[in-house]
Amino acid sequence: MASSEFNQMSFDIAAMKGDVKTIKAFKTKAPDIFKKGAYTAAWCAARDGHVEVVKFILENEPAAKKRIGNMFEVAVNNNCLDVLKYLEETDPTVIETNGPAAFYEAFFNVQADTMRYLAPKLSDHIVRHILMDGGIDKVRYALEMAQSIKQSAGKSLQDGQDPQMIKEYLDSPVQGYDAYKRGAETILELMIQYIDKKKPGNSPSP
Repeated sequence: MASSEFNQMSFDIAAMKGDVKTIKAFKTKAPDIFKKGAYTAAWCAARDGHVEVVKFILENEPAAKKRIGNMFEVAVNNNCLDVLKYLEETDPTVIETNGPAAFYEAFFNVQADTMRYLAPKLSDHIVRHILMDGGIDKVRYALEMAQSIKQSAGKSLQDGQDPQMIKEYLDSPVQGYDAYKRGAETILELMIQYIDKKKPGNSPSP
């Protein structure tokens, strides 16, 4: 890499692409840019699910660790489960400080994997409150959205659009048909689980 390529923009782009090799090169050959842009690059990598980039930056620039909560939030918003797990391992307090809001975001965006990951780590009161406050409406919305996506994909195929592009959209962990359907199923499953937990006199059988 030529020296002219060592600038803030190329550093951020490398983080967005998950290009660990280039990120490491910045650490060695352009340490000032690495230090100055570490947080922004780590945030971009967390948003796009590039856990190895996040890991390398946090291990080599301690100041960036002070803003793990921001990275946690953006990883939740984009359903980047591997990043969430790594950030919790790095700073277990992130669940206490950011977990409730993160679970609400996952619920609001119908993100099944993130809801499953966070629910057991939060207090029953918090999870129950979020699920019971509009949970059925969210399930209905998710199923309607899944059906709409499926119908739209079928129409796009009839109109001659690229089948591979449509398949990638349907398979998207954020926007696809299966993502919304699994999200709705997960909300129902969690609602039943937390209702059963709180039933008066409900105790385990001997």
